[in-house]
Amino acid sequence: MERRSLYILGAALLSTAFFLGSQYVAPIALLLNMFGPVPAAYVHMRQGPLAGVVVIVLSCALLLMLLPPVLTLGFLLQYGVVAFFVPFFLRRGHAWDRTLVLTVWAGIAIALPLLLAVSQGQGLSPGEMVRQEGRQVIDQALRFYDEGNLPAQEREALEQTLTALAEVFVRIYPAVTIVLLGVLAAVVVLLLHLFAKGRYAVPGPAFAQWKAPDALIWPVIVAGFALLLEQATVKTLALNVLVVLLPVYFAQGLAVVTHYLRRRSVSPVFRSLIYFLIFVLNPLPMFVTAMGVFDIWIDFRKPKLQKTS
Repeated sequence: MERRSLYILGAALLSTAFFLGSQYVAPIALLLNMFGPVPAAYVHMRQGPLAGVVVIVLSCALLLMLLPPVLTLGFLLQYGVVAFFVPFFLRRGHAWDRTLVLTVWAGIAIALPLLLAVSQGQGLSPGEMVRQEGRQVIDQALRFYDEGNLPAQEREALEQTLTALAEVFVRIYPAVTIVLLGVLAAVVVLLLHLFAKGRYAVPGPAFAQWKAPDALIWPVIVAGFALLLEQATVKTLALNVLVVLLPVYFAQGLAVVTHYLRRRSVSPVFRSLIYFLIFVLNPLPMFVTAMGVFDIWIDFRKPKLQKTS
């Protein structure tokens, strides 16, 4: 019992530290956010849902003593949802890919009413609220830029570029939210798999053999053609569909790459380097995404027939 309590307390302190670090250590905020939900999720997988919930509640209590309540709510939506639902579905035997989908839906079902309530409380539409947040980010970037005493012409060009990007972000905000939640859940699944060591099981296919449902390609094709239309609402809808689905095919392309790396028995060090380059070196992400799309028809992982003499 004492060991169980130490696990819970340690996980709560670790989750709190990750979140606090993401707020105050900007250069590594993304990395800290990726790891943030893992301690609570791990305790949940090892000791059950009640222990996982206690970790989340303790973390919220600690954060309420250190941060404004709105940031604690952000912790709950950003870490708490993923930390609870990923192990919740895995422990019930759902495959890891289905778990990602269910976790995203659960996150949307929780976050959407809260977003609507907050926007109504501020007398703004959700889009206007997101635009307002974007304006604050732009102002902060311009203040940082002004410290360099650079030419006014360059500052004006930067402001125009950031404003245009902010408008695009407002249009695709729903899709970006879905993708970020899905990526966070995927990182948690991956780390839970690495930390399992036989203590629990992460159901589902090996990633190297994973494929998206074939029917998913049709919304991608329709959305691609819809971008050619002049109707703004249709274009916005098409953009959101592509932002959500293209990362799915990037993942499928990555699974193809993983298949070949394993078949060639590439060492873990070189595999890690290849994965790093895929994520950071253009145009490799687009190439891998295209590979995932064409895998539907070409089936890159299909065993080759041996020629008989």
